[in-house]
Amino acid sequence: MKLILRLAATNWVNCAAIAACTYSVGLVGSLLDSGSLYDRLMVGIFGSIFLLIYYGSIFWLGFVACMVVLDMAGLLFLDIANRLNSRTGLSFFLGIESMLISAPFIYWAVKENYYLWYGLVTAFWLSQFLIRLPKMHHIVLKDS
Repeated sequence: MKLILRLAATNWVNCAAIAACTYSVGLVGSLLDSGSLYDRLMVGIFGSIFLLIYYGSIFWLGFVACMVVLDMAGLLFLDIANRLNSRTGLSFFLGIESMLISAPFIYWAVKENYYLWYGLVTAFWLSQFLIRLPKMHHIVLKDS
């Protein structure tokens, strides 16, 4: 159980990457808008923070809950814990988890023409495989 909690604690990497992507896209989007530079900067800086905290609070609750539940389900019920020592098994597990979590967001991006979701899914996948995978692999090797 301790291993599962330590692996679930690596979810902060994905949250940080998505928050950085949201903030960057909001800031750049407002800078490309029309109006005075001061107004665009204020909207970009504070509007992006507002987007992350208030609008994103619904997203963050569901996202983190899905990540933790899928981490626990994958490690407990799919018997992946025995195969985690191989990097391929852990990559496969994270790939399935990534597809399950990002599929609704890709659907919403296509259906609603909301292009921010494409950036968020890309940031999620990059953080999942470039940052979180090595951290999880290190935790598993250290534990065994």
